[in-house]
Amino acid sequence: MYNFDTHLMRFFTEVGFNDFWARLGTSASLVVGLLLVSYIAFFLFFFVVETTMVHISKRTKTLWDDALIKRKVIRHISHMVPGAIIYFGITQLFPLEQNLKFVGFVRTVAGVYMVTMVLVTLNAFLNAVHDIYLTYPISKDRQIKTYIQLVKIFFFFIGGIIIISILLNKNPLSLILGLGAMSAVLMLIFKDTILGLVASVQASVNNLVKPGDWIEMPSRNTDGTVLEITLNTVKVQNWNNTISSFPTYALISESFRNWRNLDASTGRMITRSVYIDSTSVHFCTAEEIAFLQQIPQVARILDASKRTVKEEANNLEIEDNTWNYTNLGIFRRYVNDYLAKHSSVSHSDSDTYMMRMSEPSAQGIPMQVYCYSKEKEFTAYEDIQASIMEHIYAAMNAFDLRAAQRVTNQQPTLELKKS
Repeated sequence: MYNFDTHLMRFFTEVGFNDFWARLGTSASLVVGLLLVSYIAFFLFFFVVETTMVHISKRTKTLWDDALIKRKVIRHISHMVPGAIIYFGITQLFPLEQNLKFVGFVRTVAGVYMVTMVLVTLNAFLNAVHDIYLTYPISKDRQIKTYIQLVKIFFFFIGGIIIISILLNKNPLSLILGLGAMSAVLMLIFKDTILGLVASVQASVNNLVKPGDWIEMPSRNTDGTVLEITLNTVKVQNWNNTISSFPTYALISESFRNWRNLDASTGRMITRSVYIDSTSVHFCTAEEIAFLQQIPQVARILDASKRTVKEEANNLEIEDNTWNYTNLGIFRRYVNDYLAKHSSVSHSDSDTYMMRMSEPSAQGIPMQVYCYSKEKEFTAYEDIQASIMEHIYAAMNAFDLRAAQRVTNQQPTLELKKS
């Protein structure tokens, strides 16, 4: 190399340059040559390796090579080649004892560049690992993005220490020991990140929430599907298509409702109440019983309960057993029968379906429909719930029942304009 340096120096001298310009031309030529060699080496390495990877990916069914190509891992590795050539080649072209500052500066820049490209390559590789993981079914239940980010933070922390040590020409271990004195300040600066890290790990280990879950968090005015969970934030798409975000540690420090098990259950709960006017509840007369028996479903209910009613009347020594039939009681049994035969109501052993009476209030007698819809999707669920309640309201008139509602003093008026 030194002979090559001598030949260049002789060439510039023979051309007519003085000693200063000859040395400057020699140095510039060596630097340009080194950059040119590193540039050519970059493209050769990238072309050979990338072409080989593409050729292999087309012949194999594995997704690893496709993910590495997609995340440009080979391209990032190729960038380390010119950095290494410049880092080691500069000392061969320029004697260190004669060019200490210049060689030191170039090696510092090349060293920082190589460490940076190593970090970029590791980042791309970890992204490729995450892409591959998402292709497995287990990724729907267990997310590793938090752990990937944790590994990235570790690598970038170590890389940052190395870069600073290169720039300051210090031992990396001494810098790490010096950070101990700044631990309190660092914990204050990265408080949210540390809390988010702990919350993300706990949420993942305990399987509290994952992307795709429907959650409700009233304290954050959030109700929708989880889009993303990172170390710092949780992103949720609400049902009105707005996006809410809140700190990850809120998953641990605050309460929220996760509707994930709704998909695994046999049905989605329906609880709606009909308030009955208490003054419309009465014992049924014989004429009313005869009228209700014209309804096949009600006739079947009355026939099934005749024996029970007769036994109760005999025990109480009452001759007229019609007293035990109330229009509300028959209506309640009718709704139970209606729910039992409704095709969209879940009838599994774990799902209860009934109409039950709640505590009476000034608003009336609340009769609550309690059942589970087979359909869990929001639109279909609401449609089934509405159809059940519409049928119940329409059937009340046949049982001479009135829905309780607040009476207002406002009456509609019609104003006639005088011509």
